[in-house]
Amino acid sequence: MHDTVRLLGLDLPGLVSARQGAMRLVQEIVELVVQNKTAAELSAAASAFVSLHLRADSQLDMLQRLTKPDRPFASAARAQLKLMGYEDLCLRLEQGQEAA
Repeated sequence: MHDTVRLLGLDLPGLVSARQGAMRLVQEIVELVVQNKTAAELSAAASAFVSLHLRADSQLDMLQRLTKPDRPFASAARAQLKLMGYEDLCLRLEQGQEAA
């Protein structure tokens, strides 16, 4: 496996860094969504709830865009979501093809 990775150049520092950056971005967005949803649920003010809910929805949309098959490092983004237990947030491949 390491020979294949090396042969294909998948271990190049810039590529590894970019792939790790995509995975970190997914993790950060998921953490924000969880925080916003929790804050929204705890909020007593309806307007604050709506605002936080809309922000979380846009972050969920961003996560789905990151997992579209035509996006760079989409498989890394999907793998990170699965690792974090949020596989259901991944854009299904057939959805990505319909949106294209």
